[in-house]
Amino acid sequence: MKTNSVLLIISICLGVIILEIGLRFFTIFPVISWVDSPNLNKDEILSFTLAYNKQYGIDSNGFRNPQALENADIVTLGDSHTFGFNVKTEYSWPYQLGRMASKTVYNFGIGNFGIVQYYYLMDKAINLNPKNIIIGLYIPNDLNDTCLLFKQLNYWRHWAKENNVNIENCNCPACVELEPKDNAIKNTSPTSFHSYLKSVIKNTAIVTFTDYMIWTPLKAKLVYYMKKFNKPDKTLIIIDDGKQNTIFSYNRLIGVNNNIDLKKQNIQTAFEIAKKLLVEMKNKADQNNIAFSVLCIPSKENVYYEYLLNSHYNLPDDFHLLIENERNLLNEFSKFFNNTGIEWTDARPYVVNKLNEQAKVYKITLDDHPLAPGYQAYAEAVYKQLLQ
Repeated sequence: MKTNSVLLIISICLGVIILEIGLRFFTIFPVISWVDSPNLNKDEILSFTLAYNKQYGIDSNGFRNPQALENADIVTLGDSHTFGFNVKTEYSWPYQLGRMASKTVYNFGIGNFGIVQYYYLMDKAINLNPKNIIIGLYIPNDLNDTCLLFKQLNYWRHWAKENNVNIENCNCPACVELEPKDNAIKNTSPTSFHSYLKSVIKNTAIVTFTDYMIWTPLKAKLVYYMKKFNKPDKTLIIIDDGKQNTIFSYNRLIGVNNNIDLKKQNIQTAFEIAKKLLVEMKNKADQNNIAFSVLCIPSKENVYYEYLLNSHYNLPDDFHLLIENERNLLNEFSKFFNNTGIEWTDARPYVVNKLNEQAKVYKITLDDHPLAPGYQAYAEAVYKQLLQ
């Protein structure tokens, strides 16, 4: 009896190992976010940094790359959309771009970073002697992140004073943080073997596959049917057409509108600061014979908008307002880019194409970050519009 039990346990363990290896070799799993990394530490300038951890794809410089490089053909700067939230490193848009262009890429993207951090990291980017430096500008919150950083860190408040930059209007209650509260800046280094083991298990291919492919869709279905057969829900917009299922939140619509409405003083202030920093970054790039460009990354709402209208969804006023505000902000950025000679492109048409091709672009959740096909669309926009 004992022999049978031992054989059963060994068989189960071997099956788990084979399944884990198979998922890692033949699928996109595991998918690991920067939030899951046990190496998130406070920083007085960048707000936080990531410590080296090979398991999580964080190199010795603290960025998401297979290894630290001394030189790279292309350097990318950005937030979680450039980091590659929801996918493995090789499916992030910087590395899909590298494969398309047959170039080496170094990625400085980290979640919750904004234009101020990109500006600070510019010198590190130049030190890699690239031919191209590309910023992934996430329209829905990069201006808000600018104000947040000036509110949070003394270093940037002193910088603003020394450079005669008026940040008074950044101190306002309308400044909201899009990321979940559990993403708050804190030291998260593991304090015990138990916490480390828990983190490792959480980020195995089997667990992330189960979460993304089984548990998350099941939760979405449960939410949908609970709302369908009970009272109508006033907090969620659930897309359940069997083609591009996902969820939108009324609260997020309000939050994003607060972050992109140029009629608000804090956003106008952040926009002026962003323009100043982007011009200085371009000037630095020009002085070093480096091509400097910007990829404008849309919200999930903006990608889905025409699809939802054509599918006759009844969208709330705040959804229409978000589209108006986001496209207006993009238009103002485009005028600025064209006037200053900054090369740029809009990822939205490429992501919309993936949506129309029935590719699985986003998760069946509130998450605004795309999956591998969405990041491929970002890379295609850069490759076709900025590199070719």
